Amino acid sequence: MIKDKIFSNHLKRDVKYLVKMSKEETDTYLYFFDAQNLYDKEESAYGHIWDVQKVIDDMNLSVNVVAIYSLGDMDRVAEYQPFPVENHEMIKESFDHKGHLTGKFIVEELIEKVEDSPAKKRIILGSSMGGVMALYMGQKYPQIFNGVCAMSTAGYFAPQSLAKSCASYDPKNKQKVYMDCGTKETDQDLNNIIYLLSNRMLAGAVSARVADCKYIEGKDHIHNESFWHQRLYGALEFLL
Repeated sequence: MIKDKIFSNHLKRDVKYLVKMSKEETDTYLYFFDAQNLYDKEESAYGHIWDVQKVIDDMNLSVNVVAIYSLGDMDRVAEYQPFPVENHEMIKESFDHKGHLTGKFIVEELIEKVEDSPAKKRIILGSSMGGVMALYMGQKYPQIFNGVCAMSTAGYFAPQSLAKSCASYDPKNKQKVYMDCGTKETDQDLNNIIYLLSNRMLAGAVSARVADCKYIEGKDHIHNESFWHQRLYGALEFLL
């Protein structure tokens, strides 16, 4: 595994990233958000990991993994939010959304840095705010990303804009989109309802445009990396 950083002219900062190349030659790349939560419990934000390598090994996959590290707290939210905030009045006025810049960083700066030759298949994957970015990136850059994996998407900062983006997927692009949500994302019943209904709505918007769209709900799954690990098997089986 290689860990490095690159200065982004779009984000105006050094962005740390990791690359884990397959032992076998392959032109399939998985691009993840929140790199700190993929492999190492000691560097993970909450002590849980996706354990991506176990999934790859168990499924005997030949894929290259590229992932960007996120900033903390609201800086992460800003860089993973491609649309102006529509609600949350406490942060609406001061919130500087930069998700579109993160997208430009990946497409215009990072891909060229990490790929020796252009990939034939790229899948963009993320959870929570990373799920927002994955859905946005799939719609914004369909010629770059063949597949999208959005888990437990936190679409509540800009629900109308995200829904509009999801409803703008072009059927001609022949993409595959995997989406999911846990039935117990939070410990508050109202927030669970919001999560489920918003994800069902987003999945409905995408599936109306994309023939190869799959949406599932994890029974009693909560909002953390251990459950995203469990669902990653089915996601990659569908997308690959």
